[in-house]
This record gives sequence, structure tokens and C-alpha cells, in this order.
Amino acid sequence: MAALSRWLEAMRDVAHLPAAVTDDIHVERFAPVARGTVADAPVQVMDGVAAVATWLRLTPKNVAFELAGEPVVDGDLVTVEYIYRVTDHDWSNGGTWALRLAGDRIAWLAHRPFALA
Repeated sequence: MAALSRWLEAMRDVAHLPAAVTDDIHVERFAPVARGTVADAPVQVMDGVAAVATWLRLTPKNVAFELAGEPVVDGDLVTVEYIYRVTDHDWSNGGTWALRLAGDRIAWLAHRPFALA
């Protein structure tokens, strides 16, 4: 899915963010929960490219995200599991993204990390 590829690029370099998301992107970040647990409510909400870019810049440069499986499409909702790794350590964790597209860009995204094991 091209939108997710562009999202991963934007996570590495926010200069790619406008190609990945709509101008009015809405991102909800949830607190970490155990795998299989439904997150209650977002702990942070970001609207617009600038707000999302500010959030993405908080990710340390030695953290790399990748997809952990194939996206599952259910109507207009896309869900996919991701993994993030600390590149200079033997450590990783993951979570899920739920998203909705507008054309070929992400218009809404829920970032739901798994609790640290």
C-alpha cells in the first residue's frame, strides 16, 4: 500500500510528510496497551501537517519503523501492525496503526503502541 510506504518514509524524514498525509490529517496517539487490548482514548491528538511533523521529530534517529504484516482493509478502515527497532541496540516493540485514506494519502491515523514487555 503506497500510503503506508510514504508514511514510513515520513517517519524517517518529515520532509516526506506532505506526500503521505492530507493537509487536514488527524492523528490520535494512544498510551501503550497489552497486545490484544483495546485502547480507551487517545492521550494526544494532532491536527494538520505541522502538528504531526512536530510529533514525528520527537522520534530518536536510531528508531526505525517497519510494517510487521499485511494491511487489513475493512470498508474504509485499514489496520496494520508495525514494529519499531532501536537500530544500535537489540531491542524492538510494536503496535498497530488504524487509518483512513483520502485518495492515496492518510487522512486519519490512530497510533496504538503495545506495552513494553
